[in-house]
Amino acid sequence: MRLRVPASTRTFERLYLFPRMRAWPRVVHNYRIDLAPIGLRSLDPAFPDSRAACYAQADLQDGTGVTVGVIDTGSGPHASLPIAGGVNTVYGENESDWADLDGHGTHVAGLIAANGAHFRGVAPGTRLRVYRVFGAKEDGASNFAIAKAIDRAVADGCDLLNLSLGGGPTDVLTDEAIKDARSRGVLCVVAAGNDGGPVAWPGRHTLAMAVSALGVRDQWPPEATQSEEVERPFGRSFNGAPCFVARFSNRGPEIDLAAPGLGIISTLPPDSYGVMDGTSMACPVATGVLARRLARRPDIVAQARDTARADEIERLALTDNLSLDLPRDLQGHGMPR
Repeated sequence: MRLRVPASTRTFERLYLFPRMRAWPRVVHNYRIDLAPIGLRSLDPAFPDSRAACYAQADLQDGTGVTVGVIDTGSGPHASLPIAGGVNTVYGENESDWADLDGHGTHVAGLIAANGAHFRGVAPGTRLRVYRVFGAKEDGASNFAIAKAIDRAVADGCDLLNLSLGGGPTDVLTDEAIKDARSRGVLCVVAAGNDGGPVAWPGRHTLAMAVSALGVRDQWPPEATQSEEVERPFGRSFNGAPCFVARFSNRGPEIDLAAPGLGIISTLPPDSYGVMDGTSMACPVATGVLARRLARRPDIVAQARDTARADEIERLALTDNLSLDLPRDLQGHGMPR
């Protein structure tokens, strides 16, 4: 890749490098063109990132008996990511083509259920289903594709739905799909959004659970771009370092939970690993923890699939959480234990 700049430009105030996989992103201040090439720090999947600071490694059986649907860009292929099945709900595309086009959905799914020797998700025993709502020739996901994916995931027997997506105005299709999922015993866990403003749609839906993104200071290499997302106030410490809600994370009274979402390592296709930031990463961490908690409550899992069941799952998610000593509009009910 080559970058053309005016001949008079000799120095960049900041130079950002974002590798797709296998390395940490980096920011270089006051970079002169005549300096030596810039190296990137290679990525070890076992690096102690913000998630590792907050949660110990899961057992392979954690989450067994719970089915989670990931509504995203598709997932896989990845040898450490077992997928029970999937559907492409994009209009005009092949329903059986749910492989990941972007990497985002694989990263999300890995945080829930990866079960590899070198990397595990939060709930490796979870039964994982994926629903691709982003088209091969589209920049975003239509409300039709999202609503159809929610309906299909409910019909497929999912207990929890992870939606690491959002933005745009409130729409009737997604609204009705989330309401219907709730009435059929399924809880939607949704990313709050990444523009530092109010909680985005559909995270602000009254029947969904919105998740903000926290970080633990210095749980990344010193030259990594994550340092620029550190923002006060600081809260509870993990591994001797304070946590905080990332600068980019949306916030507001609709926030229900906070989970690690800054400098997060997870799976990327094919059979690789990478670092991503966002409430998109915090959301599956929260979903995975909830799947583990739900797996320990077979009485709730076995309930009739109705509103009362979904209400019980929500109560399970909102009780006995760890306060991060942060304001309510940042942490919601805290970080799920």
